[in-house]
Amino acid sequence: MKLFIVAALLIVAVQGDYVLKTLDDLQTARKECILENKVPQELVAEYQKRIFKEEGVTPCYIRCIFTRLGLFDEKTGFITENYLKQLGRGDTVKDGVVGCYDNTGTDTCLWAYRAFTCFTKQGFLPEGY
Repeated sequence: MKLFIVAALLIVAVQGDYVLKTLDDLQTARKECILENKVPQELVAEYQKRIFKEEGVTPCYIRCIFTRLGLFDEKTGFITENYLKQLGRGDTVKDGVVGCYDNTGTDTCLWAYRAFTCFTKQGFLPEGY
């Protein structure tokens, strides 16, 4: 029983230790996700113009970035507490952020992409994203 309690406390401690990501972290994640998802150069050019169409590798590229930044889990979706910390607006926007989640179906790339488009429309993207 003691081992279980210690393990549970470690899990909570790890989850509570989210470290805010910098713009350098975001740039690194973008570069790694471009390579990992084999994003064609014409899509990279669109991304640089803030154009993210729901086609090709774009949804998986979006998921990759959020995952690398510790904001998305491929089994459960967005990690709300981490996202709110990164957003820097506290719980005041929690309902709106959670309202952007659409985890229907099994395609986690689409989960991340749909939330990203909602975050964009609602102004729930951290600065620099």
